[in-house]
Amino acid sequence: MTYNVAGFKNENIKQLIEMLKEKYTISTYRTTIAKDIAALQEFGVD
Repeated sequence: MTYNVAGFKNENIKQLIEMLKEKYTISTYRTTIAKDIAALQEFGVD
């Protein structure tokens, strides 16, 4: 089991990126997901 950015498993990161793209039209990359999550939390998104 391999963990990646922000403590997520690699397969979870892929799922998260796809969900953000499909559901919310948010484009992100594996390498910036931790910063993106921090920015969302800063604006009150859980």
